[in-house]
Amino acid sequence: MKTIDPSTVPDALSERDLEQIQALVFRGWARDFPYAGFLFVKLPRTYEPPDSKPDPGRARAWLRAVSADVAYMKGPTATTLPAGGDRTLPGRLQLAFTTRGLRALGLDEQVLKRFPDEAKAGMERRARVLGDRITLAETQKELIPDPENLILIEENKPMPTDWLDEERGGMDLRDCDAMIMLYGASRQDVIAIDDAQRKRLAEHGGTAIRTEMSGEWKEREPFGFADGLSQPAVKGQPARGGVAPSPNNEIAAGEILLGYRNQYGQVPKSPAFDVEPDDSAGFDVGKNGTFLVFRKLEQDVKGFWETFGKLARDWQGVAGIPSSIEEATHWLAARAMGRWTNGNSVLLRPDAPGEKMKPDEINEFAYGADAGGVKCPIASHVRRANPRDERGGDASDSWKVVMRHRILRRGRAYGDLPTIDQAMKGDVSEYPMGLLFVCLQSSIAKGFEFVQQIWNNNPGFHGIYQEPDPITGPGDSTFTIPHEPARLRTPPLPRFVIPRGGGYFFVPSRATIELLAG
Repeated sequence: MKTIDPSTVPDALSERDLEQIQALVFRGWARDFPYAGFLFVKLPRTYEPPDSKPDPGRARAWLRAVSADVAYMKGPTATTLPAGGDRTLPGRLQLAFTTRGLRALGLDEQVLKRFPDEAKAGMERRARVLGDRITLAETQKELIPDPENLILIEENKPMPTDWLDEERGGMDLRDCDAMIMLYGASRQDVIAIDDAQRKRLAEHGGTAIRTEMSGEWKEREPFGFADGLSQPAVKGQPARGGVAPSPNNEIAAGEILLGYRNQYGQVPKSPAFDVEPDDSAGFDVGKNGTFLVFRKLEQDVKGFWETFGKLARDWQGVAGIPSSIEEATHWLAARAMGRWTNGNSVLLRPDAPGEKMKPDEINEFAYGADAGGVKCPIASHVRRANPRDERGGDASDSWKVVMRHRILRRGRAYGDLPTIDQAMKGDVSEYPMGLLFVCLQSSIAKGFEFVQQIWNNNPGFHGIYQEPDPITGPGDSTFTIPHEPARLRTPPLPRFVIPRGGGYFFVPSRATIELLAG
């Protein structure tokens, strides 16, 4: 492959690039289309299992049919085009593939091998990196003779323990080839899109594995905390809301999309065809594409608020903690999250949530003035997920490190979400609820997996001792709240978030979809 001089590659998007990039990179669709569905499919095979083989001809015919509905930021099927007229889709559609699906479409084997190891392995084989529970018998499936043999990796995947519970919504996506993301103004619209896609898939010989439906977008996650507040801006992306991003929140395009310089000043490796004999660059399959992580996370909403309610009763009267049980419960839960339920940081509002801050102010803070975590505990969830200026060295060095590990989140909640008052009173549905977590990055290992392993699940994060994330961590660990005159330390907390399945996907550009379909 031809060596690329990073200095010749931009770190910002141009107007022309927006015609190639799927709109999901810039739009979560929440306000336009508050309902969503995630349809997982298996592309056509020539025989029945176990002797089935991909049928690239029929798979490409299916892709040609579905590609007309994929939304991009600019150009044909752009986000600005309304439904109706030539667009019969009552919403928006985005498309992503596993490496297994790319093979089913007939992508060159050498190009497939150039995909990152974690993308080829899939989330199932990264269970121990992510902290997912896995049985000893399942770990034996990880003993693969040739890690570079993509077929062996795809056919020899373990199944994390918590993914097996079908009654709680456990998912098995080991045979998944593609994910179709569906967005609509109503649940009926999403169901209509889902039905149409399933029919189209069946006509071409494919199989629908399952559809995960979200609830209505509520601007909060199931525990009741405001969600989607801290998102990085990509250099060159279309402006929204008239608010310019702060310098520490605008990241190089190469952190999210392949084909651009990243925060290291390098160009991430991209799966491209070999250079042609005339020394012209081979087609870059990855250019303007991104890697997507999908993860179904069940949340124990009732257990969460019961736990902090009990702590509030046990610590009632302790100096600094509100005397009201309800306020004390909120105070303690906010310390674990790092924000109040309205989204205000406990760093900026340590005593009470106050009125929700304006959008251009709510993220304008740094942790340097609270190095000891007295206002916002070091172990809290949001402080770990985005440490800002407090991740080693001086503030400028910390910002550099943090900006190399930012991700774009595009998830939706599922289930019957209670109001915050209902949640605190334990008045919640008996059926599972949680988050259909979706994030985008140019490197899964440097993005999602790094944040999950090195920051969230790390029991020694930033000098603390034996304390993983109190919200999303594995549970059975204490949580320390620095306090004056003495710190507060909880008993071991239960596990509040349980993974129920997921997968790693590639979101291709318009040009790559045209290549795969043709």
